[in-house]
Amino acid sequence: MASGNKMKIEVKLLGHIDLRKYSDAHKDLDCKGKFKLEVVNNPLLPVGALGPIRVPAVLMAVCKDCKTAFLVPGFRESLELMIATQLALSKEMLSKPQIKFLRQHFDLTQEALALKIGIPDRHTFSKMESITSPRTMSLETQVIMKLLFAKILGIKEAEKLYSLVENRDDNAVAEIDSSALPSEEDVKKLLDAG
Repeated sequence: MASGNKMKIEVKLLGHIDLRKYSDAHKDLDCKGKFKLEVVNNPLLPVGALGPIRVPAVLMAVCKDCKTAFLVPGFRESLELMIATQLALSKEMLSKPQIKFLRQHFDLTQEALALKIGIPDRHTFSKMESITSPRTMSLETQVIMKLLFAKILGIKEAEKLYSLVENRDDNAVAEIDSSALPSEEDVKKLLDAG
């Protein structure tokens, strides 16, 4: 994110990782290999409507024999929360995929979000989210939407919220700051805890 809003969220896992649960998950059904936890650096990871994003590091259960790999439980959820927080606090305009990602992340229908941010109906909102439509969401509507998401995230610092409208460049598009995503060190801590 180009705006400089640094907010590092701790990566969390969903409980203890029991690699025995992966024993039947090999690509090769006859594989005798075992899964081990491994830090994978700089992978491209699909993140919903945003598509593939290069992430500094992830924690995966990997079988070296059959080359099967899975993100460990909870990692994707933490990563998506980090991205949602960055986008909600960005000073820049959100792209259509970013708007769709946020809506889906917060588990809102087009109709529900449209109602909450003052858009007349789902069809109008749909056009603002569709990459094939020239219709875009105004800066003012995006600020209202970001404030809603900041409220859902529990962000109360007035300075961070005010920075959404202060010194903005109306032509800049929000970017995801990979330095605020899990680093290799962050993921290694999970590996040690797992």
